[in-house]
Amino acid sequence: MLTPDTALIEFVLSEQKSFAWVIQQGKLTAVMLPPGQEIEALVKQYRDVFAGNISSLNAAQEIAKQKAQSQQIYKKLFQPLAPYLVKARKLVIVPDGVLAYLPFETLVNENKPVPSYLLERFAISYAPSASALAALTAHRHATASDAKGIIAFGDPQYSKTAAGAAQSVRGNELRQLPYTRMEVNEITALFPAAERRVFLGLDAQEQNVKSEPLGQYRYVHFAAHGIIDEDYPARSGIMLSIGTGSTEDGMLQMSEVMRLKLNADLVTLSACRSGLGKLLNGEGMIGLTRSFLYAGAESVAVSLWSVNDIATASLMKSFYKYLQAGKSKDEALQAAKLELLKGQQRAWRHPYYWAPFVLVGK
Repeated sequence: MLTPDTALIEFVLSEQKSFAWVIQQGKLTAVMLPPGQEIEALVKQYRDVFAGNISSLNAAQEIAKQKAQSQQIYKKLFQPLAPYLVKARKLVIVPDGVLAYLPFETLVNENKPVPSYLLERFAISYAPSASALAALTAHRHATASDAKGIIAFGDPQYSKTAAGAAQSVRGNELRQLPYTRMEVNEITALFPAAERRVFLGLDAQEQNVKSEPLGQYRYVHFAAHGIIDEDYPARSGIMLSIGTGSTEDGMLQMSEVMRLKLNADLVTLSACRSGLGKLLNGEGMIGLTRSFLYAGAESVAVSLWSVNDIATASLMKSFYKYLQAGKSKDEALQAAKLELLKGQQRAWRHPYYWAPFVLVGK
């Protein structure tokens, strides 16, 4: 299941001590880590650095604060594993508990003279469990896919009805996301005209998602608002347009996602907090990510916090550019993030802009 340059790391947090299992081809190593409460406190505090409000004026200060906090987590959580990862170029992380909220690529090592992000060392993806990863691998081998091209839904038009549905879940009003139109147009332009299907504005409606033959497409992309209910994840969904005379409510919810027939290498949920849900002991994060995997997606790209739509449009264009150039999904996302990290936009060098999206699955 693992290539020679890949390591799978599975974490277990517990009261007295925590553990990480580092699994590579023909090799298994168990590493003891600090108690779960100690790690949980650091991760919960670290999540605050991704709350936004970062501009070119305060970027340097905020990045310094983020790096200082991430080094604390690196030292306790990842440094003990480093000696066993010398030959690894790719990591598959199976998180436990609060670690599901942690983008490992943002952790900073303490190498001198220049500390660096794990992003610069590894292409990182995530999995709900090692057995889920095995199931996804077996499914892909058993079902030879002829899916190709991309189908994308973006810049939905939000009516009062749709806004009302959102308010019942989150208490928020939906605003238009103009950069999602640009995002979808720029991504789909990377594909031949015969291999792309695009739904924008009023056409980006729930009814079209359900009626289109999604199984024909290698990539399925949603650029819209995500409504996430962490207490009742079944009420989470992607907010789309409502067509004239449609019987749909405009919210593609978890139960509806699981009834879709997908054959996709990748589903991208380019929306705020689309990777969140409810943490259940022994089950991990239950939310939209899991429902798309159940529906037949091999991998799902989702966000861990509220994203900036301009930076997201740039990141997604680069992501698909590298996919089309032949990079694997984890390497393509790594390369896209590095573009923002090392780019001209000073504020975008903060992980708030380049790190929200993670790849879950095979």
